[in-house]
Amino acid sequence: MPMIVEIVDFQEDVVLASNHVPVLVDFWAEWCMPCKSLMLVLEDLVEEGDGAFHLARLDVGEHRQLAAALGVEGLPAIKLYRGGEAVDGLAGTIAKMQVKALLTRHLPGWNSAGGAS
Repeated sequence: MPMIVEIVDFQEDVVLASNHVPVLVDFWAEWCMPCKSLMLVLEDLVEEGDGAFHLARLDVGEHRQLAAALGVEGLPAIKLYRGGEAVDGLAGTIAKMQVKALLTRHLPGWNSAGGAS
C-alpha cells in the first residue's frame, strides 16, 4: 500500500525509514502553486509505484530552518532518500517524466514507462 506522510520528525519519517524503503520527499509551501500541481503528479506516481517508495511531504513554511539545512533553495523541490541519505533530487519546474527518470535511476523494479514492474 502506498504511503504518503506529512513529515513530523525528519530523522524518523525520512532518514530512518529510508533504510527500509526509499522515501521521496516533496518540499512544498501553501503559497506555491507549482507545488500543488507537483503534489498531484507525485500522488499518481506513488500509486503507480505500488509500494516501491514512500512519499513524504515537508511544509517549508513551517520548517524553514530544516529545509535550509537540507539545501532546499527554491520550490518546488524533491529529494530521494535511500539508506539514510539523499541520493538525488530535482528543483524548479518539474515534469512527470523527470520524476519518472529519477525513480528509474534509483529504484530497482521501477519501470519508467508506467510505474513498478
